[in-house]
Amino acid sequence: MSRYRDLYQLAFGYVAPPYPWGGVPDPANLIPLKSVILGGRAQYRDGIRQATVLKTPGFFYPLPNEPIVKANGGKEMETTALWGMGNKKGTVKEIPANRDWNITIEGLIVNLDEDDLPDEEVGRLMKILNHNGPITIDNEYCRSLGISQAVVVDFDFPNEPGEGVRYQKYSIVLVSDQDFGLEINT
Repeated sequence: MSRYRDLYQLAFGYVAPPYPWGGVPDPANLIPLKSVILGGRAQYRDGIRQATVLKTPGFFYPLPNEPIVKANGGKEMETTALWGMGNKKGTVKEIPANRDWNITIEGLIVNLDEDDLPDEEVGRLMKILNHNGPITIDNEYCRSLGISQAVVVDFDFPNEPGEGVRYQKYSIVLVSDQDFGLEINT
């Protein structure tokens, strides 16, 4: 196992496969694998590892070591109970809109040169995370879901105990964002 795969295993408890996987992956390379193989195509409930770049106006940061990217969405739904309809049971469902995507990015920033935390790289990531506005996500997985920008909702840099810790684990939670055009009728 590579040095990064070992660190991901240590930090997150599993190693997500790279994306795109190009068919059914070799299970020997993905242990421990939390997946379900459906119809010859791998579906990964724990996310995928993929090159990801976060951008703000005038600054960009390629997240190191192919972080794990997960996304989930859904529908806004209003339900109305059926009353006085004889033997019919249930509710009427109205679906006025799709919800925004919730995106989670988990990864490691590794200091390969010293036995200290990678403070400089963490500072570069913080510059993106402290941006007060939408950021651009350049990631093939997100593009495939129609996600190109998002707003940072939360982030976490857990403290790893021990001397000589050379990596910083991080987690970023974002919500997808879209530009909307408004027409003003006068």
